[in-house]
Amino acid sequence: MPKFYVTNESTEDTFGATDNLQEAIQIAKEVARTGQTGDLVLVESSEGKGVKQFVRTPDGSIAEKDVA
Repeated sequence: MPKFYVTNESTEDTFGATDNLQEAIQIAKEVARTGQTGDLVLVESSEGKGVKQFVRTPDGSIAEKDVA
């Protein structure tokens, strides 16, 4: 079972699953980069806890947000 999942919180689509946190972060940043401005992309552990969260800003950059 993978340790991390990448999910777009707006669409609830899952974009990847991996055992490696750094790989999950890279996937999340790419999903945020190609998604809609303001859509939150979450790296979630297999236990269901949010680990990292990213968002595409209006200027097109990717920002890390605090996990709520």
